[in-house]
Amino acid sequence: MYKVKRNQNIFDVAVSTHGSIEGIFDLLINNPDLSFHSQLKEGEEIYWDEEFIIYDSIVNTLQAEHIVPANGERHVYYKNTTAPLRCVMYISPEEASIALQMAGDGSLIVDWGDNSDLETITLSPTLQKYVHFFDNYTDERSIKLYGDFNLKTWDLSSINGLMMPTMPLVVDEIISEKNNLSLQGLFLLEFNL
Repeated sequence: MYKVKRNQNIFDVAVSTHGSIEGIFDLLINNPDLSFHSQLKEGEEIYWDEEFIIYDSIVNTLQAEHIVPANGERHVYYKNTTAPLRCVMYISPEEASIALQMAGDGSLIVDWGDNSDLETITLSPTLQKYVHFFDNYTDERSIKLYGDFNLKTWDLSSINGLMMPTMPLVVDEIISEKNNLSLQGLFLLEFNL
């Protein structure tokens, strides 16, 4: 049995289980409800004949390198917004998630640097935590913040990487404790004193 991963289609499952797209025929035989056009859901269980691996070297490499073929509907192209780009954060691609901890006003639009849609966050005057789990593996990860917003508090303590404002940001208080965050772009922050 194989559990479908996020954004996988039947062809991706065939490559994952059989090492070749030709494995799709085994999947169709063992799962009568499936078709070439089936929309698979994350966590769905797919049955297959484990003795019918076509290219075991491909299956072994995918497993050893933690590569998950996922060519379902994704948002891998440029995500368009008319809001101004305010900040880019570069973090390790090894990170499985990120938490933005902020208080302020206005709307923040986040491109999480994965296959998810742009997310609009309406900032609160009290410190809130916004957590995102990445849905893909990549060689580098950048998170882009867009919008018309002001930050009262920005707690960067859980972020390791590089923060680069692309234009001046108004921030009343920055908290950065026990992390490995480069503040190269600090000169673009405006502090209300």
